[in-house]
Amino acid sequence: MRASTPPTVIFNRNDEPRCLPATLTGMLPDREGMVRVRTNIDGEVEIRARIGQIIVPRQILAVIEGDDQIESLSVRKTSMVEEILVKDDTEVTAGTALMVVREITGD
Repeated sequence: MRASTPPTVIFNRNDEPRCLPATLTGMLPDREGMVRVRTNIDGEVEIRARIGQIIVPRQILAVIEGDDQIESLSVRKTSMVEEILVKDDTEVTAGTALMVVREITGD
């Protein structure tokens, strides 16, 4: 049985969670294990990672603060940040790629 990918959780201003299925987040790896991390909401982005940093599941990579929602993005598998595509405090639209990470596989 295949393990399921954890959902992305978005909270509105009243701290009410809204989960998005992993298939909607656009965060699946390509053949080389590269993942384009994208936002699901419009808002101002706060980047919390740096190039070369190893990120573990549930560690926050970026936070997007919209008009009535806040989205925190993390990885599903241990990954290394390869590229950051937007500057901190930038206004972005839903679907914008924020960074590229490479999933690290165990040998």
